[in-house]
Amino acid sequence: MIKVLVLFSAAGLGGAERSLTRMCLANAANDITYRLGTVDGEGEWTRWVRTQGIEPLVVSLAVNSRVLGNVWGLRRRLRDWSPDLVYAVGLRASIVVRLLKPTLPGLKVVHAIRTSFPPGSELASRYGRSERLLRGLTAAFIANSIAGADSLARIAGVKRASVRVIPNGIEVPPMPSQPVRERAKVVAVIANLHPLKGHLPFLEVIAAVIRKHPDVKFLFVGRDDLNGAIQQAVLQQGLATNIRFEGFQADIAPFLAAARMLVLPSRVTEGAPTAILEAQAAALPTIAYAVGGVQELIRRDVDGYVEQVDDVDGMAGAIVALLDDPIKAEQMGLAARRKVQEQYSLSACAERHATVWREICG
Repeated sequence: MIKVLVLFSAAGLGGAERSLTRMCLANAANDITYRLGTVDGEGEWTRWVRTQGIEPLVVSLAVNSRVLGNVWGLRRRLRDWSPDLVYAVGLRASIVVRLLKPTLPGLKVVHAIRTSFPPGSELASRYGRSERLLRGLTAAFIANSIAGADSLARIAGVKRASVRVIPNGIEVPPMPSQPVRERAKVVAVIANLHPLKGHLPFLEVIAAVIRKHPDVKFLFVGRDDLNGAIQQAVLQQGLATNIRFEGFQADIAPFLAAARMLVLPSRVTEGAPTAILEAQAAALPTIAYAVGGVQELIRRDVDGYVEQVDDVDGMAGAIVALLDDPIKAEQMGLAARRKVQEQYSLSACAERHATVWREICG
């Protein structure tokens, strides 16, 4: 039996936490057993995962006077459960576990890469430094996009062959009862309000769309990491009638079922966003900027549109096109759903991970 601890850096419920937790729950391999944990203390993810019948391993590595004791506490828990492998998701968890590895004989560490690293960015610099220092303590890297794998190899000096690519898996839900063509003019924007997600410059796109469709509504669904800055900008720009803030939602299905499309406004980096796959599984077309692994998930003119960063007119035009033609939006959404069913199943994702674990621990 191969024992795998999936250890998240965060306790928030983002795409990585949702997709990899569900992957563990979908595991059907008799020789693989999973445990889930976080180094960020209690949060949205720990509360959600308990509703799935799982008690997570919870450690807080916040920078405070007790951090060293908590690191040693994590080591003690690792020794008690003695996993064969830790699948570290995020930089903080991966750094701490790899630094502890020499004190835990036989432990293998795999680093999950859930983003991409634009050349010259602070993100690339930060990850590049850590991975060059710690790559000798890393059994393998698993990226959820080709873009993430290619950019990691570039910044960390690791062999590209050592970076596996396993796309996210999605459990395809039942078809929503209301067809896309019959829905109100609602655009879902599902991403935490964070500088990397691009909500602030996206307001210019929204203003352009409103000039064509004054009755459109944009639903901003996600945790506010900007302390109200986006809400203030919306008020200042006179967009409050057309934008509704829904905050963090553990279940995004009702918002997808009410929308005609999903738009992801990230302008800097992405891996393979879970939100795109969830929207496609719900039979929605998706629109996003050409960053990271986004282009691996959206087929232009087939199940959505990919626009160049800073092309305000292009992004606004793509949204307007689908508002103008709800039948086309529905057809694109159905094509997206078929693609997810064929290529992005949870069972396939779980089996691909299991294959890697067997290779590493064999």
